Amino acid sequence: MRAVSSEVELEDAPCPCGSEAGDALVFVGRDRLHGLPGEFAVVRCLACDLVRTNPRPTRETIGFYYPSSYRLHQAPPPPAPTKPRRFARARKLASSMIDFRTKPLPENGPGHYYEVGCGNGGFLRVMQSKGWSVEGLEPGETGAESARAQGLDVVCAQLEDAPAPKKTPDLVAAWMVLEHLHDPVAGLRRLHEWTRPGAYLAASVPNVESLEFSVFRGAWYALQVPTHLYFYTPKTLAALFDSAGWTLERVFHHRNITNLVTSTGYKLEDLGVAPALAQHLIGYPSRATWQLLATYPLATVLAALGQTGRITVWARRR
Repeated sequence: MRAVSSEVELEDAPCPCGSEAGDALVFVGRDRLHGLPGEFAVVRCLACDLVRTNPRPTRETIGFYYPSSYRLHQAPPPPAPTKPRRFARARKLASSMIDFRTKPLPENGPGHYYEVGCGNGGFLRVMQSKGWSVEGLEPGETGAESARAQGLDVVCAQLEDAPAPKKTPDLVAAWMVLEHLHDPVAGLRRLHEWTRPGAYLAASVPNVESLEFSVFRGAWYALQVPTHLYFYTPKTLAALFDSAGWTLERVFHHRNITNLVTSTGYKLEDLGVAPALAQHLIGYPSRATWQLLATYPLATVLAALGQTGRITVWARRR
């Protein structure tokens, strides 16, 4: 495998389930988001089926793979220009009919909302506009500074080291976060300590139970090693939650085919086929706007079959 940078230290980490059954190698992946050096084994625990990156960069050195160009470290875009009023009714109708299911939330508020990995604070602002009081946690210094510059209450720290929220959360969210944690069980237990019985946790993660994972393997867009350390299915996620005092209640498959489009681009790139098309597809996540609407019918069908590659789940604190 290609060597990692001298700035990166690797560690071997056992499966959180604690079994000594060992692991099976699934495949080897590499950093495709930024093209940084290194190849990383993706393994499956023979006892509980949890998939993870192992060996992996240590907590102290994984920052190498979160450069300043990392999407959530950047400042939010400027507000979009106001659309003509004649389109307001059409936009309202479309938004009422279209649900991508990327961030569905239980109807238990408004109250106090706490977001882990809040980036530059985009969704904190959304929740604030709906009447929630908000706090955030963001390990990236640039993202945290950007959020604070907007007047948001955001702490810059890793979940494992963060202070408790100033107010007890009624709802905690972790959008595409749990796959990044070095110790997800410890992180979930920490959130358990900070919340009251009955509080909700909404989390989104890549879903390796989808066919995408098996078909595209190292070219799967949601793989994103080595920043993604764990890869879940609803079953392995439920076990993880249970060990930390949470009960999985609902699973939503995203109605979005970004994974499929971009993974196809990566695969074409690997095969050396249609390079212009490959680069066009790889750039899809950064420019997708109306395409999301055009592909929504297909995404809805694939989501109903559990084949869109990412899920959002609700768990409740016991």
